[in-house]
Amino acid sequence: MVKFNDAMEIVKEWDFSLAVRKLQEPSYGSWTETRALKAVEDYKRYLAITKTLNGYQLVPNGDLDEIWHLHLLDTRRYVDDCYALFGGFLHHYPYYGMLDEENKQDWLDNQEFSSDLWSKLFSETLYSESSEAMKCPQACPCKKGEEPTPNIDVNYRTVA
Repeated sequence: MVKFNDAMEIVKEWDFSLAVRKLQEPSYGSWTETRALKAVEDYKRYLAITKTLNGYQLVPNGDLDEIWHLHLLDTRRYVDDCYALFGGFLHHYPYYGMLDEENKQDWLDNQEFSSDLWSKLFSETLYSESSEAMKCPQACPCKKGEEPTPNIDVNYRTVA
């Protein structure tokens, strides 16, 4: 199993300065630089935890998830970064907790686990009124009774 610090060594050098700038633009949300930098730090931690837990994903907060969305939109870089850290593509499914009551309960249980783990690791809260738990990831577009699709897809192919 990969250690958290080893995973953080991989992501620590990743440059999200353009995401920080974009989030500060008035047309995009007017975030403060402090808020944007904190979201980037938390996103890097989130990815390192996901690597450490062999692909199991916590329920992200809204700020962290916003950085993830910007990373996803930079498609070539996202693919390269995923392969560098995970050896495959990390999928993002935005409807976790919305499929049925069982899925909702799973999301709530994972949210509690996520909050507890984050607090133990970093001595801070993961969720707040301004950055609530998101309806992602840890779910798949599968039918009841089917096995979930893995979150890390080592066979994912892209076009140039």
